[in-house]
Amino acid sequence: MAAGQAQGLGPTGPWFAHHREITAERFDFDICVPVSASVDAVGRVRPWKRPALDVVRTVYQGPYKGLGDARQAFDDWIATNTNGVQDPSDVDERYLVGPESTPDATQYRTELSSASPWKLPFVLNAFNERVTSEVLCV
Repeated sequence: MAAGQAQGLGPTGPWFAHHREITAERFDFDICVPVSASVDAVGRVRPWKRPALDVVRTVYQGPYKGLGDARQAFDDWIATNTNGVQDPSDVDERYLVGPESTPDATQYRTELSSASPWKLPFVLNAFNERVTSEVLCV
């Protein structure tokens, strides 16, 4: 946050984790903060403009320790509803309500999203939308 603030930029929404690669050997992710304009790279902080893409998303409510199970249920739902077509390389967790908002972990809300395999709007238990944003990532 300090790198963005030093350049006159503050967050324009909740921070999120962008999962770049998840394998048995490696979990590579970026911690990202949406900002209103591009930032200059400073140390480990780098700018990234998220390309526009369709995403399917849902919201998990509960403690962070349940996120793994929630993500698996979401991934299973996508696989079931797409005959296994899924892009696991574009996954986000956006932290809407967390410990900075409430001490009650049962009230935490985390938006889970994955690149959508559908080319047309598709609504069942999840949302489908187009997103794009400037973000600052570490």
